[in-house]
Amino acid sequence: MSCDKTPWEEGTRSRNLRLGLRAESRITLTGKESRMLERLALWSYRRRRLMVAIWIVALVGFITLGSTVGGSYSTDFSLPGAEWRSWNR
Repeated sequence: MSCDKTPWEEGTRSRNLRLGLRAESRITLTGKESRMLERLALWSYRRRRLMVAIWIVALVGFITLGSTVGGSYSTDFSLPGAEWRSWNR
């Protein structure tokens, strides 16, 4: 392991080599994007119980929205001239 790389970077490099990824194919973040993601991660970690609650509320909200907007489940489907219609009789 070289002295100028952190263990994480070295692990990423070896994983990329194992997967056959070239250095050019990796996504690099600018300093501003990196700092923003770091701040978001730190905020989320410090408020991890709140984040779990937010995810649970979002999940319940999406399930409720899907059942409200989506309507009821129906297995009744017909196409004019479809062959399976004759098998069903």
